[in-house]
Amino acid sequence: MNVLRFILQKEFRQIFRDRTILAMMLAVPTIQLIILPLAMNFEVKNVNISVVDHDHSSWSQKLITKIASSGYFRMVSADPSYQEALTHIEKGRPTSSWKFRPASNATSYAKAPSS
Repeated sequence: MNVLRFILQKEFRQIFRDRTILAMMLAVPTIQLIILPLAMNFEVKNVNISVVDHDHSSWSQKLITKIASSGYFRMVSADPSYQEALTHIEKGRPTSSWKFRPASNATSYAKAPSS
């Protein structure tokens, strides 16, 4: 514990002895807090996707069309099997693969939530 206290005293003496270190300790984080949020953008755009559609319903086709036309995703391939989609991912073309399973019944999409 004495060693830690000695190191802290030494560092504080050095900081207050040289005023440029004190100015840098205050100025650099402040500038980073002001400038970096303006430069960063966390909006996801143009994500390459591969789609595996086992449902082949009008609902899944509409959903795939909306996803592809949203501007956030680019449909790179529409594969008949998940294995082919994985080979495309291994080659580096799409970043993710989406799989639509077949619906168990036709009314499962139209059901209203129970209250």
